[in-house]
Amino acid sequence: MARLNKTDLFHVLFDAFLQNTDSVYFAGGNNPYRFSFKDKFVNAFIVNVHFAGAGRSTSDEYRIQCPGHLPATLGNLRRQGDRVFVLGFSSDLQAFSAWDPDRFLDRNPEAQRFSVYTRLSVMQEANAKGFSTYTDTNGQNVIMFRPDLLGLYVENSTALHQATTRTLRRIAEVYSNTPLGQPLVRPIRVNRQRIRVTRTEYSRSPRFRQEVLRAYSHRCAMCEIQLDLVEAAHIVPHAHPKGFDTVSNGLALCALHHRSFDTGLLYVLRDYSIHLNSAKVRHLRKVGRANGLRWYTRQLRPELLLPAYDDCLPEPDNLTLGNDLRGVGLEG
Repeated sequence: MARLNKTDLFHVLFDAFLQNTDSVYFAGGNNPYRFSFKDKFVNAFIVNVHFAGAGRSTSDEYRIQCPGHLPATLGNLRRQGDRVFVLGFSSDLQAFSAWDPDRFLDRNPEAQRFSVYTRLSVMQEANAKGFSTYTDTNGQNVIMFRPDLLGLYVENSTALHQATTRTLRRIAEVYSNTPLGQPLVRPIRVNRQRIRVTRTEYSRSPRFRQEVLRAYSHRCAMCEIQLDLVEAAHIVPHAHPKGFDTVSNGLALCALHHRSFDTGLLYVLRDYSIHLNSAKVRHLRKVGRANGLRWYTRQLRPELLLPAYDDCLPEPDNLTLGNDLRGVGLEG
């Protein structure tokens, strides 16, 4: 299985969260990574899943290795009011494995490192069907799921660790058919706990959109295209306390460059120069998703197309903060 470095795994997490909602930003940390997700702070520890090694009971057995201090670290974060998660990721299978945080925090390992286990065949099922699960030798339900279901897992982890594979797959099917912003019509319950099946998209202020597009003459600030394909993007994400609906916190971007900016593939420095995120480009090459990069870079201006009026210019402090909140500059 391809091994991803820490920065790669950060991008896996961030991109997976963005498939569920745009109400997310990076809030710091270095594995565990801390995110604001739908106005709540969550911490995710993530490492590569790998073969458990010769001598195990079955060749189907895979594992992650954790530092001995991890249960105490996650326990401290939980006492601060954050939610915590333990994840393994298979790049080849595009599947997460997740261990019950409540059971995980009960551990008190004496060794510097310890292992927890997952199954190759169950990860393969998750890749094909959305969710899958198996019960380990300690009686814990280990859950596997595709990246697009990470947000659903984070919102419902307690109930999902009690669910059967059949119920999990029903939830995945319902989720896939739920439009952005719409709640589930018929609630699904696991042991009397209601499963939240929603995908949210921020409803942008019409005034913010109008003022930003007017300031940039309805042109993308990164490639100058018009064609009514231009959107108003927040520099500091709207979910952040400083994510104001002001022109100085906005950029007019076409749909392609809006998505690129939100995911951290592109970023802008205080001098308004436009840059590719080299760490993310390396990640995309590693996972075989860099096709079109040469064409893509040729469409970019070297610096932003700026509004004519000074009071509409992007605020440099917003650009710096926005970069931090998208994980720009993280290195593995």
